[in-house]
Amino acid sequence: MRDMTIAEVELKTGLTRANIRFYEKEGLLSPTRGENGYRNYSDEDVRTLEKVKLLRRLRIAVPVIREVQRGERTLADAVQAQVGPLERERQETDQALAICQAITADGVSFSGLDPARYLSPAMAQGGVQALQNDRLQPVGHPWARYFARAFDLGLYALLLMIDLA
Repeated sequence: MRDMTIAEVELKTGLTRANIRFYEKEGLLSPTRGENGYRNYSDEDVRTLEKVKLLRRLRIAVPVIREVQRGERTLADAVQAQVGPLERERQETDQALAICQAITADGVSFSGLDPARYLSPAMAQGGVQALQNDRLQPVGHPWARYFARAFDLGLYALLLMIDLA
């Protein structure tokens, strides 16, 4: 077993350097540090990254992967929990594909598009989720934005006064 550089791990796993470092930061692996300060990855680190890559492909969240890795949750439970969301996603994708095929088969243009014809069946079958994802997310910290803007205005006013003086 020899240590590998991050570049070698990138080639072996197909993950980017940023992904590898992110998973390290999230506590999913802990490479050793060489005398030069560089990370040294083991074969076990590569195997862990390959497992993480597979589980992320199944759209399992990083915190859940961490729970599985620590033994706080079984792999079977984590994978089983993904079945429902993946099934819903597949249904939504199938509905979207059917609508795309219908629009293509009808040969309509944007100006001639009758949304009611295509949305009605999708809405009846639960296609509302995609539209809910199109909403603007509420601002998390409006006061922080207010104070940041007030600071910016004060700074600009100060610079303008210095410039005019």
